[in-house]
Amino acid sequence: MALSRPTSLILRRPEAARSQKMSHRSNSLGAYDTRTAPTKLSPKQGSLAANLMGLGSGYSAAPTGPRPGSPVVKSVHHPGTTLSHVVFGELISFVHATLHRALHEESADQAPAKLFQLGAGQELDHYLAILEAMASTAFPQLLDALLSWRRGQNPIEPELTAKPSRARPANAAAEDQAERIRERATIFIDFFFCHVLLRLLKAPNCKLTDDAARHLARLCMANMLLEESLPHTPAADAAAIAELFSRVFGALTQLRFLPVTKTFLDELERRENPDALPPGLVLGARFVMLRLYPMDELDRSFGFLKSCLRFSATAKTAEARAPWSAMFAELLRPVAAAAKSEVNVPAVRSVMLSLLPDALELLKRKKHAPESITFLTTVLAVSTREVFLEHWPGFVVHLIGCLKHKPVVQLAALECLAKLLWVYVIRVRGESNQAVEGRLRAIVDPVFPLPPRPVLPDAPLHFFTHMAATIAVEYQEFVFSNIIVPLLTLETAAKTLHPERAIIALRTLLAVIARQEHREGPPPFEPADDAARRLGKPTQPTPFAPLGSDALRRLRMDSVIRDVRPLLARLVRALDFAAVRGFMLGSEAAKPRDEGGERRRLGELLVMVLHVVPRLYPLEQGHSELVEFLCRCSLHTDAAVRALAATVLTGMVRALPMERASLLSAHLQLTTSVALDGPAACTDVALGVLTQMVSGWVDTLAQPDEDERPAPANGGGTRSGASTGGAANAGAGAG
Repeated sequence: MALSRPTSLILRRPEAARSQKMSHRSNSLGAYDTRTAPTKLSPKQGSLAANLMGLGSGYSAAPTGPRPGSPVVKSVHHPGTTLSHVVFGELISFVHATLHRALHEESADQAPAKLFQLGAGQELDHYLAILEAMASTAFPQLLDALLSWRRGQNPIEPELTAKPSRARPANAAAEDQAERIRERATIFIDFFFCHVLLRLLKAPNCKLTDDAARHLARLCMANMLLEESLPHTPAADAAAIAELFSRVFGALTQLRFLPVTKTFLDELERRENPDALPPGLVLGARFVMLRLYPMDELDRSFGFLKSCLRFSATAKTAEARAPWSAMFAELLRPVAAAAKSEVNVPAVRSVMLSLLPDALELLKRKKHAPESITFLTTVLAVSTREVFLEHWPGFVVHLIGCLKHKPVVQLAALECLAKLLWVYVIRVRGESNQAVEGRLRAIVDPVFPLPPRPVLPDAPLHFFTHMAATIAVEYQEFVFSNIIVPLLTLETAAKTLHPERAIIALRTLLAVIARQEHREGPPPFEPADDAARRLGKPTQPTPFAPLGSDALRRLRMDSVIRDVRPLLARLVRALDFAAVRGFMLGSEAAKPRDEGGERRRLGELLVMVLHVVPRLYPLEQGHSELVEFLCRCSLHTDAAVRALAATVLTGMVRALPMERASLLSAHLQLTTSVALDGPAACTDVALGVLTQMVSGWVDTLAQPDEDERPAPANGGGTRSGASTGGAANAGAGAG
């Protein structure tokens, strides 16, 4: 059913001044007039706090009575009432001024989030923080003021059963322009309304009554279908506001789960045709938070899922069942991420067994492939161990086949493979070593192909890092021998260097080292999580603290790192010719050129190598060769590469007292050649790096007890290994 969207935003001027008693009503907030709004709010329009305090004599909204079904909050004098009215009134003044600027002065297609600069520490963020702090003691007053203000902007409450008017007046062009402005104003008003309401609901000791929760739930459900009611609004803006109302609906369930979910189920019950349910209404419940504890909360949460299953089972067409599968997947995703062990509870087990046939049936349809594989992955992740082990091998074969489809299906399949691996390695255990190796190889071989074949093109690299780091939690040697070493191996006959392969290997290597050093837990369940994106991806320069033999034995990595260091040395040589020598300052090849994908990946690989070298000092590579590589990197055209290389050289000066003279000599020789042949800017950069190295040496001499103590031998077998053993053992945990 389509929605009727209120668009009347008329600013009313009172016939006479309000009485002192009437001005204390919280529903006397001013409404914004989209037709005659002045450039700057006049004193009569300005301080809505004055209106609320009974001091204003200018513009204010006509008092509106309670609407059918809306909660009635009586005006009670409360110590926090006056303060909440003042703060809320000033906030409304700011919103009205911003709204006028959006409608009459700035670009008409500017997004609400960009206009209000939400999250950038601007004025609206400060107001929201104040309201959230006040909501713990004055929540009813603030909620009443917010609802009254919205009613002043939209005098007609939206109804789920109303239909939009299709009649066009004679002056259709003028009416369309006015309608666009009104819809634009409505988008901004609802954006502000949802964000304020979300902050109020997050406040501790939030006293939300059942009646208020039902009213807000009906309001959210009515606004989940905005695209049908705003024909002149871009679909992206309407979808963003609909998602905000869905998030408000989810926040309401955290405070009043039963009243809010019953309102949603009653609306579904009222609909006669289950195949005609709007997808937006079904997906609007995807932010409902299901609780696993205590037991009463778990029963209520999965009781709601059972009720939704009853409605989804009546849908006959695939188009009608696809929104339900997407909603179930979103609802169960937090459950799968939070459960660290098998969820073998009768309430959960019965729901999962009911969902499994629908998920398997939907998997046979190619039209909704991303939704179907995501749905089945989530169901298997929450199911019992027996159900998972029974169905996941065949599902993995299906996902491997999906890697050859179009990009949207490829990304969905890759994400599902990462989640299934996490469940199998972290949560489901107990299979024999031979069975585990067979399961892992079935995924690793096609996802991480042998050289010189590249990995899946255009796929986010953190998906691959997440999979490798997950396997390394329990099977570290398998990861080194079957993922890291093959990815770092360079074929002699290969004409193309695939930088994404080496990036994945180096990020996995740093992630494994960090987890072993800091005794961290496994990666998160979601490969798209922020923590998963940062796996093995340093955000700051890595201190020069190479891992010596003692540190590697303590981390149980001495044998595997022995195989990795020669490959890293060979990669440094190849990268020196591919991305350093021809891109130094003053070089002809360093002139601006088209930044293609391969050039960008080579830059990312060079940065990763400069992060790995301080931890895995390549003992088999000649010392002078590595120093020359770092010196050339310090004169690279990329400023980030120059800064990292200078940091590594300075760290080497600090940590290797026996090599300081040779380090400075090598860089001084490069600086001399640059000064003779290169431009002046290149000479300035080289002298700056040399100055930084000398300053590091001087700072080290000022602290002889900490930085220049004798370095114990660690059996490295070379002069570089012997000189770095003490620094490695002293700073093994600093990386």
